[in-house]
Amino acid sequence: MDIRFLYQNKFFKIIQTNDKLRYCLFVVGSAILSNLAYPEINLFFIHFISLIPLFYVIYKTDKLSDAFLYGALYGFTFHLILIFWLKIFHPLSLPGLLLGFSIYFGLNLFLIKWLIHHFPKFRILIIPSVWVLIEYIRSIGFLGFPWGLTAHSQWNFIPFIQISEIFGMWIISFLIVLFNVLFLEFYLTRNKKFIFHFLVLLFIPLLFGILRIHQIRSRMENMDRIKIGLIQGNVDPNLYFSEIKYDVLSMFTVLSEKCALENVDLIVWTETTILDYLNYYIKYRDRLVGIRHLADRLSYAENAVRIAQDVETPVFTGTLDFERIQKNGKTIVNDYNSAVLISKKGQIVDIYRKNHLVPFGEWFPYGQYFPFIKRILEKTWAGNFTPSNKKTVFNLQKNNRNYPFSCLICYEGVFSDLTRFFILKGARFLLNITNDMWSFSRRAQFQHMIADVFRAVENRVPYIRSANSGVTGWINQYGKVMKTLPLFTRDYLIVEVPAGKIDTTFYTRWGDFFPRILLIFILSLVLLLGMQKMQAPHRERLSMKGRVRKK
Repeated sequence: MDIRFLYQNKFFKIIQTNDKLRYCLFVVGSAILSNLAYPEINLFFIHFISLIPLFYVIYKTDKLSDAFLYGALYGFTFHLILIFWLKIFHPLSLPGLLLGFSIYFGLNLFLIKWLIHHFPKFRILIIPSVWVLIEYIRSIGFLGFPWGLTAHSQWNFIPFIQISEIFGMWIISFLIVLFNVLFLEFYLTRNKKFIFHFLVLLFIPLLFGILRIHQIRSRMENMDRIKIGLIQGNVDPNLYFSEIKYDVLSMFTVLSEKCALENVDLIVWTETTILDYLNYYIKYRDRLVGIRHLADRLSYAENAVRIAQDVETPVFTGTLDFERIQKNGKTIVNDYNSAVLISKKGQIVDIYRKNHLVPFGEWFPYGQYFPFIKRILEKTWAGNFTPSNKKTVFNLQKNNRNYPFSCLICYEGVFSDLTRFFILKGARFLLNITNDMWSFSRRAQFQHMIADVFRAVENRVPYIRSANSGVTGWINQYGKVMKTLPLFTRDYLIVEVPAGKIDTTFYTRWGDFFPRILLIFILSLVLLLGMQKMQAPHRERLSMKGRVRKK
């Protein structure tokens, strides 16, 4: 193929002579390549090299302001492709998040450029350290949104991610960025030691992972198994609950009966299956019987819990809950996104109230200060829920033995530090009930699921998902996605889960210690730089005192 025509092309000539335009194309190309590592393409290995153009630009640029802009361009482009499906939620949701990610990545590359300018010998460690530290910062707090993290791209590289049980998923992000830097250094210097370092850093986690998978498989073979029926209702979230609730309940009844025929130990419905205060109506049914306008809601609640009694199987379902609190002479009503366990006798055994709510989607704690935002959220039917802090552990009984488990509602599964507290309280397996159907996006369903893979590996517990439209299935103790249902179908799935206890992992005990170590490393460099600048004028004064004036 004759490529001489490229050199005669005007656009190509402009690129050759315009560094900034060329660098922008490199950054955009890097963002596009990085997306290939995520669902549904899942080319995990592409992320080993996809950041090279971005870091090359940061090496070559001179100004800190340019580093910020290139970082912002990468953050904008990468997430525009990754979460474009979010446009369906509200016209401002996608632009708002893209602005946030642009700032995050702008600061990321700004800090990287600033530090490697002053400490060029440490740039191989500085780049992945800052990168992971920024990822960690954007995953904590009220506005935490750990979606599309670098580590998530490796969800299907199962042997490689096993080291997460020690360092959490953060070590995977660190290694991916480090691999890119090593390849870039090799390209610039042609020094083969960088390839050697890459091979060593790839081999050690792989060896650990292969040995650990073999060990866990052996232990899983001797574990007791529990049989769980997962129901995927595929209910359109745009329909009014009050108009379809009996049709939905009838459909879930039929699917639950089919599950019960296979002698399951637990039936799991999804989040938003019952959008009413089920716990309240059952708990106070004797008081509420005579209230006419509550008759239909009370009857519906009784029918819902009766299903567990009819199929003689415990049912776990998403629901709503509330409580009244007296404070300073005022009655405060807190609404909760919740889940309940209904026993075989049709009694609500225990309840979990969601701890980490979706910002702007389920709550906005500063509505009194920003009423215009509150009004926008009300128009999108965003809930005004209250977060709880109780970590509920439910008990499932089989053959007179207890199998403790906990539930993460929807978005909570992406938070690693939150998840481990349920394991510390004794849960042997995790449920996730979710409704991602509002996005009407296959990519959104899979992007949510791949984060859950790391929760299974970090804590060495099975992770079971029951989703309205998918992904419904389960993930075993070493992160392999087992049986799943097709997306956007109405069906049920029977899974047999080994629920024996594996030793508490290092990560479960100590949490996110690795990004904190990186924070200490970065702060140490900043402190060292500050000390050097403070000492520079002092040395200059000493030098001036020692000069000999010439006559």
